[in-house]
Amino acid sequence: MAEIFRLEELFPENTLTKEQNINFHKSLSMGESFAKKNVKPHNCLICNSSKNPFCNSHSVPARCLRAIAINGEVKAFNGLVKIPAVDGDKGVNEAGTFRLICRKCDDEVFKDYETFEKYTDKKPADKILHEIALKNYLKYYHKKAIEEKAFPKMIDNLQMPNMNILEPILNPGNRDKKDAFKLLCEAKKLLNANTSGYYRIIEYRKLPYTCPFAFQGSISLITGFDGETINDVFNNDKKYDLQDIHICIFSEKDYSYIIVFYKNHFKRYSQFAKYYTKLNPDERLQLLLFIILKYSEDYFYSANIQNIASDPIVHEAITTTTMMICNSDEEEGAKLKKCLREYDLNNYKKLPNILLNQQEPQ
Repeated sequence: MAEIFRLEELFPENTLTKEQNINFHKSLSMGESFAKKNVKPHNCLICNSSKNPFCNSHSVPARCLRAIAINGEVKAFNGLVKIPAVDGDKGVNEAGTFRLICRKCDDEVFKDYETFEKYTDKKPADKILHEIALKNYLKYYHKKAIEEKAFPKMIDNLQMPNMNILEPILNPGNRDKKDAFKLLCEAKKLLNANTSGYYRIIEYRKLPYTCPFAFQGSISLITGFDGETINDVFNNDKKYDLQDIHICIFSEKDYSYIIVFYKNHFKRYSQFAKYYTKLNPDERLQLLLFIILKYSEDYFYSANIQNIASDPIVHEAITTTTMMICNSDEEEGAKLKKCLREYDLNNYKKLPNILLNQQEPQ
């Protein structure tokens, strides 16, 4: 019978010996080093030039990270999960970075969306949303390319308990990387397209405080609130495309922006959007936190948030992934049904609403 894979199954508390910890750290370092050397392209993935130097691009604008940093550092995914030998704190300059584009493109292409001072009360134009989408797909492509290169290298070197669980996870197929590159190319074409209303924006709001949490990314929801299938993650038909939604929590000193949007022709989100827009503003923040913790690892938060690491509801959300450990004869329908139950969005109200103003009584 299929079981939802949980991260703590790989790293049970206090089970790693000193030697295993050292071995794990070495394997991670070797895999990461090998991947970085083999993932960086020869030409910038935006302008295709090989003349300009590459730079460390941030998946979330660096100014957002600086706004929530304590002593120059932010908390990352492993601040909650506690995987051995992986840092939970990240310096602003190294948090969520990737090297796929040149410094010139990094400075110029994303200037509109990263200049929050120019945001108005009106919903952002397509150009800003195109820039956000392109950045998200660059990061997504980088993640899949790293997985393709690093994970096989890690398998060769890892000697860990529960390797029977780990090995099938660290052998990803090539389709994810190809799909990510396709999305990247489509987003790049849209940069200079004169579109209007290409996206449906279901949230655009300015908060009058610094949100202690920063995120920017695209997420393919599996289900919504009524048990509907938004994305069948087990569908291997080449004609079946996953549909994603873009979520942004842009923190700044004294204010923050929340932006949520998806492509207008993504009709599988209609039911979700209808429900989402009926929620009150605080409930929407709580729901977004649930979605981000449940689906992503690429978020950052301030050390000022109290007790989040010890909250059992938070732990339950972050230690579940979409990766399944199933018997080979398991029916695809059974896998999907289990996934729909696990990712039911009605569970969002159990989470502490840390995106609210922490200075005010909740």
